[in-house]
Amino acid sequence: PYQGRAPGMVPTMSKELAEQLSTEVERCLDWLRARNYSPRSRKEYGLVLKEFVAWVEEREDLVQRSDLTTGRLQDYLIHLSLRGSKKDGKLLSAGTRHGHLNGLVHLFTHLYKKGQI
Repeated sequence: PYQGRAPGMVPTMSKELAEQLSTEVERCLDWLRARNYSPRSRKEYGLVLKEFVAWVEEREDLVQRSDLTTGRLQDYLIHLSLRGSKKDGKLLSAGTRHGHLNGLVHLFTHLYKKGQI
């Protein structure tokens, strides 16, 4: 559906979904603050969720929230297990990947409680 676009160009709809998710990440972090999560935890969740939003923005087939299926989330977790660390290039540890998963759980719990998914 996106034939003819210049290499490296992201479809507008993917960007729109990423922008919506970015807004929801901020709201989720506010929700975690209200639940007395530590500043350090909120910062870590913010970082991992920002990385998730960037991954969503790169995907041509993710244009609306309903596209964020269990299978697509599994694709993201596989992506994490195959990519190297930004610090040393080594594969991410199980603990780091678990931190990413926890961030996603918090985001999607927040969306569910708001009736958005």
